[in-house]
Amino acid sequence: MSKTAIVFGATGAVGQRLLRLLVASDAWAKIVVVTRRPLNTASNKVSEVICDASTLEGHAHALVGDTVFCCLGTTQKSAGSKAKFREVDHDYILKCAQVTYRQGARHFLVVSAIGADARSFNFYSRVKGETERDLKAVGFERLDILRPSLLIGNRSESRPLEQMGGIVMTLMSPAMVGAFQQYRPIKIEQVARAMSEIALKDSSGTTVYSSDELHAF
Repeated sequence: MSKTAIVFGATGAVGQRLLRLLVASDAWAKIVVVTRRPLNTASNKVSEVICDASTLEGHAHALVGDTVFCCLGTTQKSAGSKAKFREVDHDYILKCAQVTYRQGARHFLVVSAIGADARSFNFYSRVKGETERDLKAVGFERLDILRPSLLIGNRSESRPLEQMGGIVMTLMSPAMVGAFQQYRPIKIEQVARAMSEIALKDSSGTTVYSSDELHAF
């Protein structure tokens, strides 16, 4: 049965790839993309809702779907401060979940990060963990959390340090076995593909996918 998908973060690295996969799949009859700027997607399956975090509530009527894909995320450098980073990676993600849940969505998928832990001393990992914790409390019948390691692949924005780290980690990948396997870098396309396939699995409750598990899709 064809369903309706709602996508947040479709202009990001994972979101761009994910959107292409959803458009190409017969599983989705309609795709609602929430974006701050027009994407001009050449598909009659896609409808765009132009808004941001501050106006999301006012567009709730258009956010009706079966499954929600959340690919939102930033870096502290891009955000400008820890407070701004938390607004995007916690507050906005949680608001997306709450609004779509009230509109009837029962399945939520989110891209988190390896090491997410609400008790972590690391600010980035702590915020990611707090987001996961608070999403669990929303009430979705099904919540899928993807925790990729370092993402490698082409991006629209330049991240030289991550690119250099990706090269080093890729060279080290063959030596990452056992407990270290989860730290192998993962291609952006692989995360998007895993997300699209996980959405079609028959499951319920909360499932957390480690980075090495995402490699299997």
